[in-house]
Amino acid sequence: MTLSFAFFSLIFLFLIGFVVRQVWSLFFVPNPSGQTPGGEGLANSPEWAALYNTRAEIDSDPLLETESREVLLGNWRQMASEIKSRASVLKARNDESVISGYSLSILNIVAAFVLLGAIGFTWFVGGFQFDFTHWPRGLGQSAPAQVENVDQAVAASKGHPGDNTSMKARIAELETKLKSDPQDLDGWVLLARSQAALGRYGDSAASLKRALQLSPGHPVLLADLADMVAMNNNKNLLGEPEKYIQEALKNDPSNEKAIALAATAAEQAGDKARAAAYWKRLEEVQQQALARQQQMNQTNAGVNQAQNTESTATEQGDLQVRAQVSVPSSFSNAQHPNAALFVFIKGQPGPGMPLAVVRVPASEIRSGVNPVRISSGDFIQGGSLASLPDKVFIQARLAMSGTPAPSPDDLSSAWMSLSKSALGQLIELSLTR
Repeated sequence: MTLSFAFFSLIFLFLIGFVVRQVWSLFFVPNPSGQTPGGEGLANSPEWAALYNTRAEIDSDPLLETESREVLLGNWRQMASEIKSRASVLKARNDESVISGYSLSILNIVAAFVLLGAIGFTWFVGGFQFDFTHWPRGLGQSAPAQVENVDQAVAASKGHPGDNTSMKARIAELETKLKSDPQDLDGWVLLARSQAALGRYGDSAASLKRALQLSPGHPVLLADLADMVAMNNNKNLLGEPEKYIQEALKNDPSNEKAIALAATAAEQAGDKARAAAYWKRLEEVQQQALARQQQMNQTNAGVNQAQNTESTATEQGDLQVRAQVSVPSSFSNAQHPNAALFVFIKGQPGPGMPLAVVRVPASEIRSGVNPVRISSGDFIQGGSLASLPDKVFIQARLAMSGTPAPSPDDLSSAWMSLSKSALGQLIELSLTR
């Protein structure tokens, strides 16, 4: 037990005693005259004397008829009953006031003992503390700052496992860097992605707006901005997000994310026909992308020749990422017609804005090995090595619902960490639940 606790105990006990005394004196203390009305007794009261004289006049009046006399006597009896009842109440209050006078004196003595006891308790407890002469913390001194969450706790000790700095520390470092170099487009995009990973959707939207100042009209950034503004507004795509979605579609009518957001916004607005049209458009775009991918696969003479070609392209900065995704034999696209296979490339594993993503519809998914290609056009900032961090992470996920949002029924591979120089190699991913 500390002096702080004893100090506040003193204040608390004193306040209790003070409040009890005030309440008692307010409701139970007699009036200043020291006498309660009605205490003189019924027989000596002027009201009763007047009533007694009225009865005598009724009895002695020889001119009153019998019927009139009975009416007057009835009224007299009612008045007498009321006066007796009122006198009884006043007498009881007078008796209580006498008792309350003694009670208040006793209460004052008790309050004094409570106050003395609280002072003694404070001295007794504080006297055994080495710092009992110090003012309690929080009143004159500031307590040490508390670590708010696990992320800060790790950063305050040894950092994340396998890392020397926390995500928040990296964001702070990036923000400092962008203050000195505000024209770094990739830096603003990376900052927005990192802020989104921590659920800071409002800050992520602000960073995307700065990126759009450097790359006006970029459809991918506009779609991401609409997403972040909506997330910051309880996932509501109506209003400001719609403006960004329509601008993204104007600049790139085949932007899959913008089309999907437009369909969702139409559903939120209750326009089912427009939503269905957008979903149909999204399916057409995905089919066209798949046809281009198949055509690209056919141009490759073989795996070895493709590896050599991709390695040369990667060295020159043009990204062509090839992956082989192993789908379990238990999967059937006939049983899951709405499923979709996604392959993500991110700057860090887990939630956050991807560097690139490819979607394969259920009609093209087979059990066994599925080849997936990510070309330069699938990257946010174009397929160049200069736009990527030194280390990237890749994952495949088979979404049964057909949407990028994860669900318990999905099949996914483990996140694979790669240096950006190794993206030209063939990447093998296996799906598990």
